[in-house]
Amino acid sequence: MTKYINDDASLEQMCRLLLSHKRIAVDTEFIWTKTYFPLLGIIQIGTEDETFVVDYPAITSWEPFAEVLQKKSVCKIFHDAPQDISILKEYVSPDITGIFDTQRAGAMLGEGEAVSLENLVAAYTGIRLAKTETRTDWLKRPLDPAQLAYARDDVKYLVSITEQLLSRAHDHGIETWVYNEMESLEDVYLFAYESNVERQFLKQASRLAPRYHERLYRLISFMENTARKENVTRTRVLRRQIIPRLVKGWFSSLEELRKSKILSPRMTNRYGSDIITALHGDTPRLPAEMKEHLRSITKRTARESSLSRLLLTLITDLAQRKEIAPSLVCTKRECDMRAARYYRKGEIPLFSGWRGDFLNPFLHDFFTYGREEGFTEKTVSTTVSAGGSHAKTL
Repeated sequence: MTKYINDDASLEQMCRLLLSHKRIAVDTEFIWTKTYFPLLGIIQIGTEDETFVVDYPAITSWEPFAEVLQKKSVCKIFHDAPQDISILKEYVSPDITGIFDTQRAGAMLGEGEAVSLENLVAAYTGIRLAKTETRTDWLKRPLDPAQLAYARDDVKYLVSITEQLLSRAHDHGIETWVYNEMESLEDVYLFAYESNVERQFLKQASRLAPRYHERLYRLISFMENTARKENVTRTRVLRRQIIPRLVKGWFSSLEELRKSKILSPRMTNRYGSDIITALHGDTPRLPAEMKEHLRSITKRTARESSLSRLLLTLITDLAQRKEIAPSLVCTKRECDMRAARYYRKGEIPLFSGWRGDFLNPFLHDFFTYGREEGFTEKTVSTTVSAGGSHAKTL
């Protein structure tokens, strides 16, 4: 049975019950079309035998549920956790602990890089979920029975599936690795200002000469800050295709910007002065680590590119043998940075956490063989054949 929670007293009663459970499933439904932050409609919660749908706009006091989210002894199960975690951090509690992501656990257990909830439920329960409400308006009231059934199904099976995933992880000898990966999710926040500025900056920076990077960084910072403050999409502030034109145009005044016709008259009136300030200001400064990353991806030498490719081949091979999705272990971007660091700083690019337990013995062999004979495809095959047994530590 699904209980509909739409007042503070019912929420508090539900949370008292949730605190007595070892594991609960959590999901969110929202509208996200014209705003920077999603507009949260409902929160779904499931235990072993009950499901709840919480009407977010109807609740005025979220302290009881914040306590549940912060309680480490209560495992909060999500499927594809980062988005839901970020939304709950924004609207309910900035601190969420005891997280488990069934999609990420599946990626470590042979289910593929981004297994869908439908496929995971089918694989572990034999039940086929009907995904009929993907475009529904979760802010419109009342919710109809089909919406409630859809919301319920998103959490109904996750506790049982988690128990099966953990059992498989134990059998595979990677239960500690899975828990280690889940701990990293506590730091996830997709709306973090600095990381979003970095992401938007890097999308544009490779298309512009280095002399424009400081101006680009200031303009991106203005766009991100304005979009957050006004709670609008970034494109409502600056369309992506006009950003390079603004950065390259050495406008010294609002009138010059207006004459360029890069912006509409309305947008020039609204944001023009701030854009001029951003283009000609001194702050914020492009962080040194971002400059280093740019150099690693835009000024790679042939040997750095070759080493990056071989590292990615090695890690992909090892991950597939372990039935772990390779992209969860290491991305191409990370291999690029590690190859650059090896040649520019002489550092062997070790990993930390469970990735270190998995990869570092192989990396020791790889770099030992590579230094002796040169880095080639043979270095990869020899490393894999050695099984990481040449040395377990560095």
